[in-house]
Amino acid sequence: MTTSRVRALSIALVALLASACLVVGMSAAEASSLPQSVPLRATFVDMFPGDSAHQAWTVDIPNDARVAKTDVVATGPGVAHWTATLCPRAGGPCVDLLAVGTGTVIDAGAYDLGIGVTLVSIDPGQSQSLDGRITLVESGGGSLAMTGADSVVPLLLAAAAACALGLLLVVLARRRRDDDDDTSLSNGARS
Repeated sequence: MTTSRVRALSIALVALLASACLVVGMSAAEASSLPQSVPLRATFVDMFPGDSAHQAWTVDIPNDARVAKTDVVATGPGVAHWTATLCPRAGGPCVDLLAVGTGTVIDAGAYDLGIGVTLVSIDPGQSQSLDGRITLVESGGGSLAMTGADSVVPLLLAAAAACALGLLLVVLARRRRDDDDDTSLSNGARS
């Protein structure tokens, strides 16, 4: 291979790797809204047996997501029946967050997160609490391809590695050019 072909190939490879870095970086920026952790926290006080209470707030899920992890714990004396639902504001079926399994897909959109309790038995002055998290990750239906990773860190590492490889190729191409120039000068001096 001639020196000019090696240079052209190196430059083309560097351009290809730089483009790949840009695409991976843009995908990582778009995916930065997930993973998302949805907190489930509610405490109900001054209730009597047979009483029911409910709290609700809005949760926005920016991209189609799937449930990666659930961790919910109810605490307090007595017996209580808990509910925790995620209902689309636009209408449609609710997701029971206390029974949801890993891998359950949740569409992007605005949701009402509701936590409720019905007390069966409790002593006066006692309280009941629900505390936990539902962790959501990219479902693969959005702009970021499903990688099997629950974070963007592997993509950023791949982009950094691709950029480092591109820089290494540029340095090697320049050294080869300098070596070729030195060789041609020393061959010209001998003749």
